[in-house]
Amino acid sequence: MVQTITRKINDSAFMRWSALILIALMMFFGYMFVDLMSPLQSMVEAQRGWSPDVFGTYAASEYILNVFGFLIVAGIILDKMGVRFTGTLSASLGFMIFGCGCEMAGITVSRAIAKWFKGKEMALAMGLEMAIARVGVFAIFTMSPAIADSALFAFIPTQVVKPVFLCTAFLLIGLICFLTFCVMDRKLDRQLGDEAASGSSADEEFKVSDIKIILSSKIFWIVAMLCVLYYSAIFPFQRYATNMLENNLHVSAETAAGIFRWFPIGAAAITPFLGRFLDKRGKGATMLIWGAILMIACHLIFALVLPGFPNMLLAYAAIIILGISFSLVPAALWPSVPKLMPERYLGSAYSLIFWVQNVGLCLVPMLIGIVLNAVNPGVSEAFRIKGDIETLRAKIEYQQQIVELQNDIYYADQIEALQQQIAEAPAVEAATVEGEEYVPTTADTAADLLAQYRSSLPADFDAEQARAEVERLTAESYKAGIGKDFDLEQAEAKVAELTAERDEKQLSENPRYNY
Repeated sequence: MVQTITRKINDSAFMRWSALILIALMMFFGYMFVDLMSPLQSMVEAQRGWSPDVFGTYAASEYILNVFGFLIVAGIILDKMGVRFTGTLSASLGFMIFGCGCEMAGITVSRAIAKWFKGKEMALAMGLEMAIARVGVFAIFTMSPAIADSALFAFIPTQVVKPVFLCTAFLLIGLICFLTFCVMDRKLDRQLGDEAASGSSADEEFKVSDIKIILSSKIFWIVAMLCVLYYSAIFPFQRYATNMLENNLHVSAETAAGIFRWFPIGAAAITPFLGRFLDKRGKGATMLIWGAILMIACHLIFALVLPGFPNMLLAYAAIIILGISFSLVPAALWPSVPKLMPERYLGSAYSLIFWVQNVGLCLVPMLIGIVLNAVNPGVSEAFRIKGDIETLRAKIEYQQQIVELQNDIYYADQIEALQQQIAEAPAVEAATVEGEEYVPTTADTAADLLAQYRSSLPADFDAEQARAEVERLTAESYKAGIGKDFDLEQAEAKVAELTAERDEKQLSENPRYNY
């Protein structure tokens, strides 16, 4: 009997790599969305009065629902409903519930790669997907501070909201990419249908009871504990890294973000090559050991060396080391899971590993925030006062510009009226009476006032342009929270009061956190 061999869509290198690019782009935009606030810690502390523990709680909020079981449910959905349903759910509804969608998408993408690259370049594919996703971190560390400070999206009144708006649009593009992948995946499922029907049995179908089997596996717990310990030293650090570099190197937030952004680029550049090496030669355990050692070395440099010797080259060197570490560990870790776990509950295995990981990712940022507050007494309050003063000064500057322009416009209007008055005044000689004070005529009085008003205006003053500028500044001031009842004198008195409070409490005018 001759068996007909059907060429499947994933047998074509072009089609399977195209599928990979589509799902990697979804993760690229997801990573951008998740990390968009990381370079803006100083800004939200100044503008919103956040302290490090509040920022840590925000960072932890991405994982809270996952820790309380959402991710386990996501794994069951993945094993029961498949890649297409779970991926679409995570890329649409999941991203609306902040953070949940990214982790749900992560396990879905891992399962999809295992499906499309089974028996092929699986480690390389997973490495390339992670590399593309990490470029999203590079992109947002580059873009987020610049967009927040730019004139783009002028209709958005708050600086920190601008990157959120842009990344929300990018998420929609990511959803379109995944829906395109779904069309390709449906075709692969149809081609695999006959094989699945002829080779399947009740024993090979996923059951909820399989979760107990996974949790009782020693191999599972080794992988899960490695995952939680390693990633808890990476992702929470990524949240605070910009602020740490900003304070240790005494640079701006934009410069600090520009330094740290090269961490994911280094990892992205090396990971695909490591995946290819793993496919050909193995050595996964060795890669894991070296990755862990390099990560420890990097954190020791940041903790013990950089504060005492603040140097840009040293910071870049530590970040390069961290990037190499972040290439070695994930490149070896994630491709090992399909080799260690049966395919029927692979989705649940991934979700349970991510669940254990999310426990660490939820708790560690909050712990970092609490520690920062404890070792930096008064710094959070100094940031609050600094932010309040800067906000008030910005409002005062708006109001002063408007008042100055309105005064100039008043002078211009008066000049126009006086010129008309002079033109219409009768030609009357000045009245003089011997022994009495000179009595000017109406024309003389108008001419004197005209000279006075003209001396108060710039030579190139344009009244129409000034009126347009007043309208623009008024509109911007409303967006900045300056209502019609804004009192300039009260605002200036409040600035003086806050300055006195800062001086009384001996708080720094330019506070910095000691990391």
